[in-house]
Amino acid sequence: MEVKTRSRNGCFTCRRRKKKCDESLYPDCKNCKANGLICTWPDHVVELHKEAELLEEIVETFSPKLEVRMVPLPKPLRPYMESYPSVIHTDDDDYQSPGRRHSVAGRISKPEKKGRNYFLERIAMQQDCVDDRYEDESTSKTTQSGEKKNDIKSRIAQQLDVAGTGT
Repeated sequence: MEVKTRSRNGCFTCRRRKKKCDESLYPDCKNCKANGLICTWPDHVVELHKEAELLEEIVETFSPKLEVRMVPLPKPLRPYMESYPSVIHTDDDDYQSPGRRHSVAGRISKPEKKGRNYFLERIAMQQDCVDDRYEDESTSKTTQSGEKKNDIKSRIAQQLDVAGTGT
């Protein structure tokens, strides 16, 4: 059996009148507003509301800077996206306007890690590793690095097949 603790956030006016305070609509609760009474609150409630207002101002100030911008995937990743349409959902306009802001939520139909695009991040990290690793070798061994790059890309595709069917 769950024991409910009494709230200590009600206004003083409702306490004096021995009425249940709804504790909403600060600075005037519904009871005080309906009866035309002056609603006074405990100091800790006033402080909580001041802090909440300050935090809301901070969020409003910085939220435009925190918005995530979707950038188009590098061309080498587009064939993977076309190969795995059941895993990654995209719109053509997402890739034609790189500066446009998009919502990331709901794009992946398979496993997600903490609300992030798990497969897209994984592909991007693996692609970066392939590009970084073979840019240095490309000057000395052009044909061999091309074969190795294709081999690594096929391994990435195999990993995605395994990861996609694992759930």
